Amino acid sequence: MVENLRLKTLVELLASELRQAFPNEEFLRIEIEGVLQGLINSIRWTAIRTAYAELNSGNLFRVESITTADHFSTDIMPRGDIVNRICDTSGLDEQTSSYALGVIEKSLDERIKQYGAIQVEYIGTITQSGVGYVIELSERDHHVSPMTMAQGGFDF
Repeated sequence: MVENLRLKTLVELLASELRQAFPNEEFLRIEIEGVLQGLINSIRWTAIRTAYAELNSGNLFRVESITTADHFSTDIMPRGDIVNRICDTSGLDEQTSSYALGVIEKSLDERIKQYGAIQVEYIGTITQSGVGYVIELSERDHHVSPMTMAQGGFDF
C-alpha cells in the first residue's frame, strides 16, 4: 500500500514541530516552504550529479531513481550540503534547518514503516533501504521549474 503525502501536510507538520522545538521563535510560512524547496532542490541536484557522473563515464541515461545512504544523503549529496541548501532557500539558520530536515526524515520513516511506501508530491515514491531511501522520481517533478517558489509557491 502507498500513502500519498502532499507538501501541505509536511508544511503543517514542520510548522507545528518548529513551534514546539523553538517556542521563542516565529516562523513564516515562506520559511517553512523554503525548507521543502531546499530538500526538493537537493534531490534534483542528486539526480543531475548522478547523470553527470554517468555521462563522464561514457554512459547516457535518464535518472529515474536514487538510492541514498542515509535518509536523503548520498555520496554526491551529503547531509551537510542538503542542510546548506535548506538554509539558502528558507533563510533559517543551520541548527533550525538541520532540525527541520530531521523532522521530515522521522515523519517519512514512520509513514514508510506503516505503509511500506509513500508518494510525496514533487518528489516521488519513497521506500526504505536500510537507513537510506530508494526514491523513484516523480514524473510531475520533471515538469516543475526552479522558479516554482518565485511564481507563487507550490500548488497546495
